[in-house]
Amino acid sequence: MATLRAQFFYMFGTIRRHQKWLLFVIVAAVIASMLLFLNPSEQDLFEGGRGGSQLGVIDGHRVTKQEFQDAAQEARLRYFSNYRKFPEDDDQASQRGFDLNREATVRLVLLAKVEEAGIKVADVTVGELANRMLGGANRIAEFETQVLKVARPPLTVNDFERWLRNDIGIQQLSALHGAAGRMVTPAEAEEIYRRENQEVVAQLAIFNVSNYLSRITVTNNVLTQWYSNQMARYRTPEQVVVSYVRFAQSNFLAEADKFLEGITNLNQRIEETYNKQGTNSFTDTNGVVLSREAAFAKIKEEGRDQRAMMLAMQQANEFGNKLDEVLNAAKQPTADLLNQVASSNKLTVHVTQPFDAEEGPTNLNVTPNFARAAFSLTPTNAVMPQPIPGEDAFYIIALKETISSRPQSFAEVKDKVTSDYKQAQAFGLMRTEAMDFQNRVTNGLATGKTFDELASAAKVNVITLPPISRSTESLTNLQDVVDTRQLKNVVLSLEPGKAGPFQISPPTGGFIVYVKQRVPIDEAKMKEGLPKFLGEIRYMRQNQLFSQWFNKELEKAAPGLPLLTKPQQQPRRG
Repeated sequence: MATLRAQFFYMFGTIRRHQKWLLFVIVAAVIASMLLFLNPSEQDLFEGGRGGSQLGVIDGHRVTKQEFQDAAQEARLRYFSNYRKFPEDDDQASQRGFDLNREATVRLVLLAKVEEAGIKVADVTVGELANRMLGGANRIAEFETQVLKVARPPLTVNDFERWLRNDIGIQQLSALHGAAGRMVTPAEAEEIYRRENQEVVAQLAIFNVSNYLSRITVTNNVLTQWYSNQMARYRTPEQVVVSYVRFAQSNFLAEADKFLEGITNLNQRIEETYNKQGTNSFTDTNGVVLSREAAFAKIKEEGRDQRAMMLAMQQANEFGNKLDEVLNAAKQPTADLLNQVASSNKLTVHVTQPFDAEEGPTNLNVTPNFARAAFSLTPTNAVMPQPIPGEDAFYIIALKETISSRPQSFAEVKDKVTSDYKQAQAFGLMRTEAMDFQNRVTNGLATGKTFDELASAAKVNVITLPPISRSTESLTNLQDVVDTRQLKNVVLSLEPGKAGPFQISPPTGGFIVYVKQRVPIDEAKMKEGLPKFLGEIRYMRQNQLFSQWFNKELEKAAPGLPLLTKPQQQPRRG
């Protein structure tokens, strides 16, 4: 769903405060060296149908399809606990490196090691944790109805309980094999603290490509020559046209209103959500905190929208199931079957304008998942009966047309050619002047001149940066000019009184850094924060040691198998 169920926003906030026993950080370190045990298609994960009942072997144990499905459900719950969205509802899931097959496989190996270690988690421990997370034992039914059952695919209370139990077991496994990491001494922690928080004051000479554009002379001859040399850059992208049936949220708002009217303690639930999340959590589009009345209205509206989206999803699923039955029965399934099934169900089929994979359809309020799904279709696999979530509707699509890429004429792209040419020439000028200034700085500092004097003589813009340390994550007002990580690496590699080489910083230009001084550590601040820092370091070391141990166990569990890769979409029928 585009937004999380408003009534349960607060439930998983407590998880972030209990990450010392909920093991979320180790998997990232493990995945880089993951080995392939199992590789079912994502469609098979929850449908069961095709293939055998055994998917692979872990330490001599043959993994069944049901075990893999259980692990995948737990992986989805773990993602939900971190980001308050299920991965299939989150456009950023792939950017965060989430892959359901990979996460489920890692979890299976972890659970095998939990069992091997003889770790048992008491029912009372699971129950107490569930009650704390949900705000009381009487909330489980609501949680099941409004979160678990409406997930795609749906989850059960058993999935939720099993996930809690297994995560506690995994954390106990981490404590067992990473115990040596807890032995970090206060002296070691202080040394690390000083290294991570040592601040450096530096100056930055910025070279921006845009400042050189006005110096570029453009003629028709140079543009046509540039176009001829760069023709591979000037092609239309491949495009597709799809037919679609839209199941709009707006069609179900009236029904959602009736549902809310039937909740006798609705105001009490809204107030609980308001109090749990905190009064400052509810803001308008400008970030201004809403009044209590306005916040209540917003919570109710979110609940209404969510209910309407759930109803839209249910209708889309019903239609998708009917379409899937027809596709399975057809000897030669084609995209026209979408029109036939839609017509028999009195639904309207729409057609998109041509769109490419990067931009997606511009006339629909959809996420990038829509374009990814559309470009996965082929003439032999032209219909996708699974609903695709948008911002305010669900879609079922079929491939109507594929439009191949083609070269563009000079007349079509003259404006882009002009812009590209000027940008390239301006970058060349900028780089030449930056390298000249770099040489002046190197020679000038050696003769006792200051960086400010040298920059002033060369008419180069210089700014003084706020103090930077290894723990610096962002620099205010500079995010669009330089990459913080790149700048930080250069600054921390230099001694005071030294300037670094010219650094290219796409797409704006580049920079040269000069380090003025190191700032003494604030001893009082360090003394106050060291106990907490010591705990964080010990926990981090514990997870590092556990990850090292677990990587070795992975190699033992499945030696010589290839790295796990994301499965490609398989044709539904040959």
